[in-house]
Amino acid sequence: MEKSILKNVCTRITDGSHNPPEGIVHSDFMMISSKNIDDDIITFDAPRYLSEKDFNAENKRTNILSDDILMTIVGTVGRVAVVSKNIQNLTVQRSVCVLKPKSDMIIPRYLMYQLQSKRNYLEKESHGVAQKGIYLKQVEEIPIILPSKEEQKDVVFSLDKVSQLIVLRKKQLQKLDDLVKARFVEMFGAYNADCCNKTIGDYAQVLGGYAFKSDEFIQDAIPVIRISNINEGKIIPDHTVCFNEQFWFNNPRFRAEPGDILMAMSGATTGKAGILRKNEKLLINQRVACIRAKEGKSLPEFIYAATQLSWMYDLIQNKSAGCAQPNISGKQIENMPLPEATYIRQKEFAAFVSQVDKSKLSIQQGLEKLETLKKSLMQQYFG
Repeated sequence: MEKSILKNVCTRITDGSHNPPEGIVHSDFMMISSKNIDDDIITFDAPRYLSEKDFNAENKRTNILSDDILMTIVGTVGRVAVVSKNIQNLTVQRSVCVLKPKSDMIIPRYLMYQLQSKRNYLEKESHGVAQKGIYLKQVEEIPIILPSKEEQKDVVFSLDKVSQLIVLRKKQLQKLDDLVKARFVEMFGAYNADCCNKTIGDYAQVLGGYAFKSDEFIQDAIPVIRISNINEGKIIPDHTVCFNEQFWFNNPRFRAEPGDILMAMSGATTGKAGILRKNEKLLINQRVACIRAKEGKSLPEFIYAATQLSWMYDLIQNKSAGCAQPNISGKQIENMPLPEATYIRQKEFAAFVSQVDKSKLSIQQGLEKLETLKKSLMQQYFG
């Protein structure tokens, strides 16, 4: 089987704008960033709208067309998606790399899956402390396995079937999440910032993490939760860095505890949060806020559900805008508005969430089996 490198199977490899123009209120021309790219998914949540003049200037650099591939190269490195035929007038910021596959050599979706399989490789190759990234030169040198086009089609067919089932399970989970949001609104009202007389700070402590130095991390010690470990409402302590156990014993304020809500405070995932369920030794870094419900006064299910409402998420995004990298402070999180809710009503809501979580668990277990199968197939196909 032929082997090559990425630059040999693409006509062009470039990143997006390093100096994005000012956005406007709305237009037909959009600029997106790494936060809009997931595996096989391109979203258009909170894009930067450009004037036609600015778009045309930026488009000279990227010229994104259908069957091009977008890959994140800053932040969470290695999320990859293929541009569909219905996407037009789109450009990207520097956190996204644009790949133009040679159609006579490689099928775009085959290349997408192969790049997805290299996530760990790309993370190891990435650089930076505050925010990880990978250079275009490194992208160009990514090793590629290049079988015949017929073999590529067979690989895509198999992985597409599994991926479709994964998407179905995720949609089922999303419907259950939507059910929880609907129940929240039913119990506590379709509130907004103008009608709230409470804040997160009234119900919880907001604790900051520790500014760990990258050269102090060690192997097989206490995992440090970073923003990359907060995903889809869960805290996933995989691919963590570690710090010494003595620090954990001596600094209880930087420990994460069961029931804590951990929220990303910077980068493309600013505002994303999850509830820590497992009782295990964990530390949090300075880019993660720990929202700890006050005992006897509030429950994490109530606070977390509030942070997931679309208007609240938009408020967080607005407060984090205006800098080179989105960023929100612990004080801003404390001041986020919440409706008044008695502890008894919160317990009723938490009981409802618990029942929904039981349904989610069964679907989640099926999803994890499918994701394991997909990883196994990728290992088989791409090594």
